Amino acid sequence: MIQKLMSFFLLALVIGFYQPEKTYGGSSPLEKLLEQNDKIKALAKYKDSEEVIKLKLENLDEINESRRVYGLGPVKLDILASRVANLHCVEMLKYNYMGHWNKKGYKPYHRYAFAGGRDHVSENLYMKMTTSSFDQSSESVLDLMAEGHGLFMAEIAPNDGHKKQVLRREHTHVGIGYAINNKGFRYAQEFVDRYVKLKPVARKVSVGDTIILKGKMLRRVRKKYGPYALIIYYEPVPRQFNYKRQPGSYGDFTNSRYLMVPPWKIKYNRNKNTFKIKIKFKNARKGLYYIQLYIRDNVKTIPYKPRGRVSMNTQNAISVTGLVIEVK
Repeated sequence: MIQKLMSFFLLALVIGFYQPEKTYGGSSPLEKLLEQNDKIKALAKYKDSEEVIKLKLENLDEINESRRVYGLGPVKLDILASRVANLHCVEMLKYNYMGHWNKKGYKPYHRYAFAGGRDHVSENLYMKMTTSSFDQSSESVLDLMAEGHGLFMAEIAPNDGHKKQVLRREHTHVGIGYAINNKGFRYAQEFVDRYVKLKPVARKVSVGDTIILKGKMLRRVRKKYGPYALIIYYEPVPRQFNYKRQPGSYGDFTNSRYLMVPPWKIKYNRNKNTFKIKIKFKNARKGLYYIQLYIRDNVKTIPYKPRGRVSMNTQNAISVTGLVIEVK
């Protein structure tokens, strides 16, 4: 979806599929974020300064206010997703394009996974250009981020994809990124759905290999939710992608499903809230495999040990992982 907003000197564009004392997401103080910022080593080139993190926390308050108005809980700022967003904004601005695919043809879930992310992620993007010159001060950047978010929230159905993304109940975190120069500005929201903690798995395997996906439900959701299904989608490694001519929206998965694991094939320990899933790449083609784990509420009714004929439907389940594994 592409929407253009024209004024006499400025062109703004948004695309998509996501003073009183401030709380910064409810329970994530600035000090804790700064500690995380120093601890995380991935994409160190795109690490934010303390000043920029403070700016993003201001923008986070606007995002959370939008959610509060609709009766939704706050999201927290995510450091890794913010760096992923920074990288994409820098690339888009440098090469003068706008889109959810980067120059290599990777979509948001690829970019987040390749940076080390394991959760489900979804993206909103905004762009603005000027024929004069942008003020690049912190105040101006904050205003531009607020403008982008404001345009998302001003959307009217049926053309309200960004607004719906902001207001998805299952979001727990958001990465905020931007890039600015004299002539252009790029802004990204990378919404994260974090409900499980996964143990590391190999990111590259060979045809015939087997991996074991192990994880644990996070404490805040473990009594309500349980693992429900695992679906893996196949796609070839992108080649020669025309990043300057790309669709305005992206699919969160492909039409090529490689494997589906129902709940009765998930080894789930309700006492420890841990799960284990075997994934075989016996008949796999070389390429990328996008792994989505779904969880569902009312965990007591999930058929881990089915009796008789049972059906499975992920329509009301939540996708909580975004692993991408390459089979070579």
